[in-house]
Amino acid sequence: MKATENSILENINLGSSCLKSQNFTDARSYFEKAISYDKTKSQTYLDIKDKYLEVNRLDDAYYFIKLAVDNNVDVDNIKILKDEIKSKFNITTINESVSINSNYTLPNEVDFLINNEKTKTKVTWKNTNVSTSSLGNFTFNGISDEYDREVNLVLTVK
Repeated sequence: MKATENSILENINLGSSCLKSQNFTDARSYFEKAISYDKTKSQTYLDIKDKYLEVNRLDDAYYFIKLAVDNNVDVDNIKILKDEIKSKFNITTINESVSINSNYTLPNEVDFLINNEKTKTKVTWKNTNVSTSSLGNFTFNGISDEYDREVNLVLTVK
């Protein structure tokens, strides 16, 4: 058991060093390796989350907390943390204009700011019935499938 704890700690330290040098890909690999030694240890997920929050990488922190939920680790408490992190995400707003009685289709993909980088990701819209038969502003809400981010599209029909 001690060897497992040492391996977890070693990989967390290596991941932390990668974060400090902004090598985010390797950091994630080390952190995932740390978790692989014991997927049920909630403290590992919490430590990794804290490392990411220290460098303002909300999406990566969210990824590991969501992974804890997916692995059924301390689900009630971890879900609270997941919701706290998610509440800090910005909602992406898109404004579009079309002429009355024209065709309009909601986009399948939207650009989101993920870890301070523009990332195009697939979106599932809550209501896909778009009518341009009357004038006004109409709001459509969606969520990114991969990042669990919200998007609002405001369609102005003129």
